[in-house]
Amino acid sequence: MNWHNSSAGEGEGEGEGEGEGEGEGSSLSRGTSFRGVPPGLGYKRWVLDFSPDVGTGLSTWPAGRRTALRATPFADVLWDAALLAVPAVIEFGANAASWRDLGTAVTNITYPDGTARNLDAFDAHWKATANFVDGELDNLQQLMVDERARYMPEILGQIGGMTRYFAGLLGLTNESKPWTRALISFGVRAGELVAISHKRKYKRPRPSVLFPALAVPFGPPGHPAFPSGHATQSRMVAELLCLIEPPIRTGFAAELDWLAQRIAKNRERAGMHYESDSIAGSEIAKHIVGTILANGLAAVRTYLNAQSIVIGPLTEAQVAQVAAGAAGSMPELWNVVERAKLEW
Repeated sequence: MNWHNSSAGEGEGEGEGEGEGEGEGSSLSRGTSFRGVPPGLGYKRWVLDFSPDVGTGLSTWPAGRRTALRATPFADVLWDAALLAVPAVIEFGANAASWRDLGTAVTNITYPDGTARNLDAFDAHWKATANFVDGELDNLQQLMVDERARYMPEILGQIGGMTRYFAGLLGLTNESKPWTRALISFGVRAGELVAISHKRKYKRPRPSVLFPALAVPFGPPGHPAFPSGHATQSRMVAELLCLIEPPIRTGFAAELDWLAQRIAKNRERAGMHYESDSIAGSEIAKHIVGTILANGLAAVRTYLNAQSIVIGPLTEAQVAQVAAGAAGSMPELWNVVERAKLEW
């Protein structure tokens, strides 16, 4: 293959100082953070003086204790936004039978020859077709030469921080729209479960294992390539956000689609993933949101209508009622989506 170096003369001065403490976790901001701790409540540089007062011999430390608060429940509004999605992720995990193996359910992988294949058939295709794999590796080499240096700051920023990119696109801050941020967090966490489940099945070697000259700048990660986790997660986030209609689907659908594709492509630029990993991850995410999650949310709506319960966010008792009365429903995810809608 004839390839050229269009990045000649570019110098990379990497100044990215990534401060997220938990990857796709509780903070959408940069700087010091700790798991489950909002950034505004992060590390503070106290200098505490416990010495007794010289005149009285008594400590000047405040002695007041709010013992009356012992029986006060932790307020819902104080939950970290990312952690608000955890009950919905647990619910998603309980429905794992519907998504653990989508080998024959995702059927429209048409890359690279236009032939529609399911995931299982595609797995068999790349294992048996040397020219196909070599072509993907050639494409990755071209991306390495043409684009990697230019995109490296962005690649590094999206390793554990794709939530910030979606938040920035929608104009979210750490204090605004907590349930919309919870929906983003759900997409990242649930997408990881789905991607890892299929990586365990297909066990595709990373591109740099087959082609060390890709010279990946970090890693590669200690898990298989197919499907791309970043592609799965970013596409799930984009599809989930478009459930907020209006105004997100109306106002941001094209931009969300663009961002999901860009995050996936950056993993190819870094030499971590084949293009087919990205395509498969995206198609898996579309199937998850468009079929499995859509059916779970529809089951909640059907049950609420049958019980003459007003459509909207549910109380904890109603969540339990729906879960017990409607098989396959997802009332916890329903709550995240409905509360996110109210923020817009």
